[in-house]
Amino acid sequence: INKVYSWAVEKRGAVGLITDYVLKDPHVRERHDQSDTLRYTSFWWEPGQKKAFGFVLSPREGDRFAELCADLAKKGKSPLVKAYVESSIYDGEIENVTAFLPGEIDEEILLVGHLCHPRASANDNASGTACVMEAMRTLKQLTESGKLPPLKRGIRMLLVPEFTGTYAYLDKIGEDAKTIRAAFNLDMVGGRQQGGYGPITITDLPMSTPSIVSDAAATILDEVKRQVVGMMPESYCPMWNSHMTEYSGGSDHLVFSDPQTNIPCLMLGQW
Repeated sequence: INKVYSWAVEKRGAVGLITDYVLKDPHVRERHDQSDTLRYTSFWWEPGQKKAFGFVLSPREGDRFAELCADLAKKGKSPLVKAYVESSIYDGEIENVTAFLPGEIDEEILLVGHLCHPRASANDNASGTACVMEAMRTLKQLTESGKLPPLKRGIRMLLVPEFTGTYAYLDKIGEDAKTIRAAFNLDMVGGRQQGGYGPITITDLPMSTPSIVSDAAATILDEVKRQVVGMMPESYCPMWNSHMTEYSGGSDHLVFSDPQTNIPCLMLGQW
């Protein structure tokens, strides 16, 4: 959308954009599968860049608009669009949700889920936040009952608006971020594992932020899959699909794993 913005607004002088773009994935979802979908689309002005606004149409509405434009073009006319935008820029606040299980030393591990999106869904990312809360509840019960030894490092739950809440949190804690030894971003952990959905996946760290947490996570993932013993005691039959993949961005782990932040952060999720 930023490339279209530069072409339409800066090169052609458009005062705004109207888009019916939807994300297509071959054999998973095509444009016709999303006829009434309004895709969350946004753009951010670079310093010195001309400012404009935009509206999103569904593919069905976009097709009707394109037909109207074509009919008018045959008559040598153009459509007239009236738009009204009410907005303002003001100082606001970002609310993050946090809980903390203290450890024996002044270091901590972050478990991150996000609380946002214009229309949040069960998978993206109610599943991630629910999983983080359940992990915290389970760790608290197991340590208090003595089934697990006391935590060496503290475990912190952090539920944020994706990206923006993470920026705000890191800015607020400042130098205290150095006590965070690692993080785990849980994003879309409740999806189906059949059809067009992928396996549960651990996204590795970037090469610029190496850490033992990658190997530790891969080992633990392999162990928890050993739910059903096979024909021989040393064999097993995993009951669900999983995968370890190389680094890619797309969520809060990108912010933590950036060398400027330098907090090794894996992502657990499904695409």
